[in-house]
Amino acid sequence: MNANSGALEALRSVQDGWNRAMATWDVDAVDKLYDPEAQMFGSKPGLYRGPEGARRYYGRFGVERCVAHFENQAVFSPDPMIVIGSGPVTFHMTAGGVAKILDFRFSFVLRFAGRWGIFLHHESPAPPLGWRPAVRDCDR
Repeated sequence: MNANSGALEALRSVQDGWNRAMATWDVDAVDKLYDPEAQMFGSKPGLYRGPEGARRYYGRFGVERCVAHFENQAVFSPDPMIVIGSGPVTFHMTAGGVAKILDFRFSFVLRFAGRWGIFLHHESPAPPLGWRPAVRDCDR
């Protein structure tokens, strides 16, 4: 895939590769999807950097498999070398022999540097429907 390929095709290609690696929780395969200068905020505390950070992050979980269903992804390409994709995702995973379904918000920023790689990754649990943030008074 070259830098002139469509933004949606680039995003889907990386998401498909991510799903192939996660189907067997293959951290060796998933870290290859990340740009050498990648940054990642996952569902665990901390900022993870580069492919080695992705490897360290995914190595912390006791997951056997995970399939992500990316839904209604908003895709934007502000530059021919950058693709931004974000939207809801539902994870179907098995951890410790127990099946789980998790709803998350998910964003990938891809950068083309000879190949499309994950440059920025953010994921966080989706708040329940109707959730409102707590508002507190503060002393000044």
